[in-house]
Amino acid sequence: MLTVAELEFGYGAAPTVSGISLQVAEGERVAIIGGNGAGKSTVLKLIAGLERPWSGSIRLDDRALPQAAHAIAMSGVRMAPQGHPVFNSLTIHEHLLLAADLRSAGARTFVDPDEAYRMFPRLAERAHTMASSLSGGERAFLGLAQVLVAGCSILLLDEPSAGLAPAAMKELFALLYR
Repeated sequence: MLTVAELEFGYGAAPTVSGISLQVAEGERVAIIGGNGAGKSTVLKLIAGLERPWSGSIRLDDRALPQAAHAIAMSGVRMAPQGHPVFNSLTIHEHLLLAADLRSAGARTFVDPDEAYRMFPRLAERAHTMASSLSGGERAFLGLAQVLVAGCSILLLDEPSAGLAPAAMKELFALLYR
């Protein structure tokens, strides 16, 4: 279970996130909803260790998460950030092999690259294509495939449908809810 208690954080002197608390049980899906600038992405960055809270706590299975982002990722908490960043000089297949090399010790679930290709057939068709030539939807699928191959116990998705065509958005959410 992920437990976030009384998080406080801001950029500069003004708080962006104030008193945020939530719990996410195993197998549960939770959405953080709010307007632009409400702090949704900031909360995810705090959980992933990309920012450090001013106060409050973040715990996974009754243990405090480590401070460093890479240690949090290796504990099984993985984030697919908004914008679906990729390494432009790597192919889809190289991205998935890299993700497999970074498999989390704390991951409860993961898929191998072959399973990722079955989940995302368009990635399989373009496995040896450079990431620099991918569409927004293909980047989104690659980002999710990388997280699934690396393995996770908690999957944080920041604006997963941002910039996607309606058909790609429908396909992405069908995968997330299967």
